[in-house]
Amino acid sequence: MSQARRRIDLSWRRRNIAALLCVSVVWACLLCWSTAHKRRWFAEEPTICPQRVAAARERIDPNTAPAASLRRLSGVGPVLAEAIVSYRRRYGPVAFRCAEDLVGVRGIGPGTLRRIEAHLLLPPSPD
Repeated sequence: MSQARRRIDLSWRRRNIAALLCVSVVWACLLCWSTAHKRRWFAEEPTICPQRVAAARERIDPNTAPAASLRRLSGVGPVLAEAIVSYRRRYGPVAFRCAEDLVGVRGIGPGTLRRIEAHLLLPPSPD
């Protein structure tokens, strides 16, 4: 037979398509299962970094902290941090005597105050 007459049939047969489909379904199921059970792969708890724990316990004084430090508070971005600093410049060095005084800053509402209140260092009350 000559080279011109020999044809290679590259068409997909039904059993080839069925086999490919089965392999694809099994692969997709395994991928979903491994993603859903990812947490079970860890045999032990992750190690705790003491520096990160200390940083989480750090408290920030809104009366003296620069804008970069204020941005570490949850929900405080660059605009809100600058608003706190400008409010402090306008009303003096002890503009915030209690956590509720921060509500006077435009952009801080009760929800933001609840998130950041535990991380604030404020002067002791004169009581």
